[in-house]
Amino acid sequence: MTMIEIALVEDNADLREELAFQLQRQGLKVHAVGDGAALDALLKVRQPDVVVLDIGLPGEDGLQIAARLRPEHPAMGIVMLTARGDINDRVAGFGHGADIYLVRSEEHTSELQSQSTISYAVFCLKKK
Repeated sequence: MTMIEIALVEDNADLREELAFQLQRQGLKVHAVGDGAALDALLKVRQPDVVVLDIGLPGEDGLQIAARLRPEHPAMGIVMLTARGDINDRVAGFGHGADIYLVRSEEHTSELQSQSTISYAVFCLKKK
């Protein structure tokens, strides 16, 4: 089975490092970056299966990135992982192209692998 590759976009360096560590421990290949510009540089050389986005990023926010990625990379899973849990934020996340919207808490670090796998599976099925 091919290892699922994830691009993690989180501007908080401590949280980014912890999330990347936890995901790598679960057997996922993780490329952790701090903003949309770094993600764009990564996407020039890698094609991750899933992108995990925070909403509150410097410069281009996670919603803008998701809206841009969806038409450019339709098979890529998009997971929003954010502290914003209001229903309007969730609707905006899905409206901008997210497949899964998770409200960040400590429990979600360990749940992220299964959520990313679900997102990837959905897009594999859609491509058939």
